[in-house]
Amino acid sequence: MSSMVLNNTTEEETTDRGVSPVVGVILMVAITVILAAIIAAFVMDLGGSMQQNANAAMEVTQEADGTSGTDGDTSGAVVTARLVSLDNADSVTVQSGSNGNVDACDGTTNSGKCEITTVGNTAQIDGVSAGDTITITATLDGSSNVIQTYTVKEAS
Repeated sequence: MSSMVLNNTTEEETTDRGVSPVVGVILMVAITVILAAIIAAFVMDLGGSMQQNANAAMEVTQEADGTSGTDGDTSGAVVTARLVSLDNADSVTVQSGSNGNVDACDGTTNSGKCEITTVGNTAQIDGVSAGDTITITATLDGSSNVIQTYTVKEAS
């Protein structure tokens, strides 16, 4: 009689035990698929909304105070910015943030700014003093970003 007591489980208990792991596996697979879809949608959306910054290279030189610009003005220093490389930018704009004037521009002059689109062209700003800043921005597809800020140095 003791051998009959060993198998004391009912048919209902064995069926319940077998269903639980199957449901668990199905739920884990479903969660994995949903997470993969969310991550893929997030990554693909990020790549599409990124905007590329404009890049260009400028060479900036400064002549000492009292140097004559192209208009004969001898007050302040003369700063010349030359476009070295346009990279992916459509144009580069040079402007003085303070007292200086765009004296000579190999590009288009508009509201005291010089827009350059050709490598090798220059913008000359005269009448600047030590501490004045010259800002150079690059434009790509209508969006601009500052690529260089030059601070005028003391005359040596």
